[in-house]
Order: sequence, then C-alpha cells, then structure tokens
Amino acid sequence: MALPPITRPDMIGSGHNSPEAWMMWEQLGHIGNSESGEGYQRTQKANETVRVDDAGTYVYVGYAVVGSPTSTAVWKIKRIKTTNVVEVLYAGGTAFYNSILDNRSSLSYS
Repeated sequence: MALPPITRPDMIGSGHNSPEAWMMWEQLGHIGNSESGEGYQRTQKANETVRVDDAGTYVYVGYAVVGSPTSTAVWKIKRIKTTNVVEVLYAGGTAFYNSILDNRSSLSYS
C-alpha cells in the first residue's frame, strides 16, 4: 500500500488531533493519540532466529523469522569486524530482512 502524502497543516505537529489526522495515523500504521495521553499501539515482534558465524576477522550475525531457510532472501545480516577498531556494518547497507545468509561472506557491507 502506498502511503498518502501528508500535506494538511493540521496533520503535522501539535494539530494532529483532528479526525482526518487520526485517519492518516491509522493509514501509516500508528493508532493512538499522544496529546490525550493514549499510547500508540505497536505490533508484536515475530519470533526470530539468530545465526552467528565467527569467521576470524569478521563475525556474521543473521536474523530471520524462525524456520527461514538460509538460502532465501529473508535475512538481516550484520558483519562485525573484530580486529583493532570494532566496526558493525549491514549487508547492502541496510538493516532490512532481504539478504541470503548463505552468501554472507560475499555480500557488500556498509
């Protein structure tokens, strides 16, 4: 679903207590109202599996939904450099779940 642009002033900043603003927040996936003290509802995090591969200079850590095959592009992978200065980078430069864990050593990280 494409998100609609927020163009009306009453949907930005402190004026987001209008019915139109509530509709906008619902479309964006946030339900609630901070001005009235009602908290925003959050989605529940799915059970996640973590795979760790200590490859010497680098430690690769992969995250995906439990039961995900390592050969599918559903993994979030970070690479941790363990020599001298510690450096943590993500596959493809993003923390998205769109990488193949089996390819972790040949992916680009930033």
